[in-house]
Amino acid sequence: MVSGTFNDGDHDHPAGTFLHAPAGSWHVPQSATGCRLFVFSPEG
Repeated sequence: MVSGTFNDGDHDHPAGTFLHAPAGSWHVPQSATGCRLFVFSPEG
């Protein structure tokens, strides 16, 4: 998380948090206050 607060459907993740979503995982992305993410998705 670069800024703001991201919610994956279960938990809030504030700025500075590193998130990892393994292949095949699911989430319900949302943010009540807005957020900015840096996304890295390697080819594989």
